[in-house]
Amino acid sequence: PYAVRFSPDGAKAYIANADNDTISVIDGATDLLDPTVIALPAGSYPVAVSFSPDGTKAYVANYFTDTISVITVATDTLSATVIALAPGSAPHSVEFSPDGTRLVTVNKDRTAKLWDGYTGKLLFSLTAHLGTVWTAAFSPDGTRLVTADDKGTAKLWDAHTGKLLFSLDAHLGPMKAAAFSPDG
Repeated sequence: PYAVRFSPDGAKAYIANADNDTISVIDGATDLLDPTVIALPAGSYPVAVSFSPDGTKAYVANYFTDTISVITVATDTLSATVIALAPGSAPHSVEFSPDGTRLVTVNKDRTAKLWDGYTGKLLFSLTAHLGTVWTAAFSPDGTRLVTADDKGTAKLWDAHTGKLLFSLDAHLGPMKAAAFSPDG
């Protein structure tokens, strides 16, 4: 397994299986592996899963096919490829804003991209990183976004305009995780 994520209500968890292009389902009530396996297109290499805040959809970052797939959670079925990134983008992660209106992907091509959480339309491409962007997180109120890269740089962005607000370049190694405190 490459990544695991629980649904907002804890009713299930999805496991991204990069080695066989599937998503396994765990029943949250029993903690047992559900027999349901969601097959992704061959060669996808799923590396991250994110549930929409209302728990109705899950988005999967597919590293090798440069796509984000969407799963209908109620039926555990693959419904569409909602976002097609540029060739070579290689998304590492996908995250929703707290209200579900924005979606961010972080990519090997040194970008983070902000998307409309409902339509999948690209809103902004955040291009100030010099290294592979590994992680992103929205502030609890959804107004800010932090991104971090393998060169040790974290950047703070306005999540509604895409404007770079602050850059912290003092870390001595790769930054593979970033988060906000609960109070922002």
